[in-house]
Amino acid sequence: MKNVILLLLLIIPISSLFSQHKIQIIGIDASVVEYSVNDISNISFNLSSITIVKVNHSDNIEDEIEINSDSEITFTEDLAVFKGIESTLEFSLEDINSIKFENTEIENLYPFGELDVDQIIVDNLDNPWSIDFIDDDNLIFTEKDGRLFRYNLIEGELSQIQGLPNIANTGQGGLLDVTLHPDFTENSLVYLVYSVGENQVFTTAVGRGTLVDNQLLNFEELFRGDPLLSGGQHFGSRIIFDNNNKLYFAIGDRGRMDNAQDSTNHYGSVLRINDDGSIPDDNPYLNAKDAKPELYTMGNRNIQGMFYLDTKDEIWAIEHGPRGGDELNLIKPGENYAWPLATFGINYNGTPITEQTSIPGYIDPITYWVPSIAPCGMDLINYDESTNELDIIIATLAGTHLHRIKVKDYKVTETVMSLESYARFRDVQLSTNGYLYATTQNPGRIIRLKTKE
Repeated sequence: MKNVILLLLLIIPISSLFSQHKIQIIGIDASVVEYSVNDISNISFNLSSITIVKVNHSDNIEDEIEINSDSEITFTEDLAVFKGIESTLEFSLEDINSIKFENTEIENLYPFGELDVDQIIVDNLDNPWSIDFIDDDNLIFTEKDGRLFRYNLIEGELSQIQGLPNIANTGQGGLLDVTLHPDFTENSLVYLVYSVGENQVFTTAVGRGTLVDNQLLNFEELFRGDPLLSGGQHFGSRIIFDNNNKLYFAIGDRGRMDNAQDSTNHYGSVLRINDDGSIPDDNPYLNAKDAKPELYTMGNRNIQGMFYLDTKDEIWAIEHGPRGGDELNLIKPGENYAWPLATFGINYNGTPITEQTSIPGYIDPITYWVPSIAPCGMDLINYDESTNELDIIIATLAGTHLHRIKVKDYKVTETVMSLESYARFRDVQLSTNGYLYATTQNPGRIIRLKTKE
């Protein structure tokens, strides 16, 4: 459910002292601002997804209209004009009491339960790693070896996208996540996570370019992990954006577990930057001595799945443990998630890492898995605000299945496994119109899912 975010921008005018009639503008976050009839013509709206506008007027009669990024809301001296997706409404400014904006909710097509393959969308791929959605009809995905594609679901047309940076396909590194900017319909920005290297040392980088047809133009690197290290383990990574367009991503410990407790490097952490690569001025480690300013958390072994719950401003992440000890965590600024000081896993050779599974002052996982399922991509299928219940879907590698959990009040209450032994699942994402898609390795496919009958 990546980046399905509506941004409502109100450019606030200088208040008029002369108009008596006031109109309330109610944003999607329930914020309320009042404007005089004289001043309301100075307001502009920036809409980046489908929205419902409710206009309360004339003795509390309420009309509503569906609008999107191509719609227009204009004001003349006497009228407000709403050009929506399928209709146009006009109102006298003196008659309007309030204008309220509401997000449209995508119908949940997947009641909690087992899933099955609905359709093989693309077959014979070479290790597809990540998937995102340009719109209802077009998806974009990466292959780890360094290729980026778009696929038209209507025409069945697969097109390779050019203009990518140099990518080091080494070990677990390569071309990893692809994510669209929340304002993609306006700025066409595509973000990539990928590994880079020189002289046999490597790190994780984040960059962005502007998608025009099948070209990424003006690609720029926004971040490069420090220092570069030898070896091909634990590059991460996923990208998510929050409601303020802050960008979060993760890098693993690069196979050196002590990195995760060392703030002088970028490894074993979640990192946070602005969408242009600059450093937010409220990052939690910004003023810590010798710490990397991008650090948001520490003590994370290797995160490869994250989603953002916008209604609660929460970041959820899932990370690989060693032999056992995979974790689901709620990511909070400045916190330490204890790897490798505490873990439910052991070394691959069977020897202990530590006897500690919890340490005061460090964050415990919401849940963990022993034996490992090797979790990778993850998304939120549904959130019920009335019960504080999340329906989460997880792609697993060693588990070779889709792992679905219900989490109520931050405790797992139910688990369902789907498509056991079908493939190594690398990513699973909810599309812009509410369908679930997954990428698989061996066989290399993109599949659409359905509820199992």
